[in-house]
Amino acid sequence: MEKLTEKEKDILLNLLLQEQNHIHNQNGNIKYLLQDYRNDLHKIYLKIVDTLED
Repeated sequence: MEKLTEKEKDILLNLLLQEQNHIHNQNGNIKYLLQDYRNDLHKIYLKIVDTLED
């Protein structure tokens, strides 16, 4: 499988941040339901950031 380009990584990082912010801004009644999803997004974000240093 091909590695992601820096531009592709930047796009994914921006999308992940937008999605995390969207979840953060959800109505309090459902925000807790999305917390695991938000945590998973954050883990993916960190993995991508780690690859930027390579």
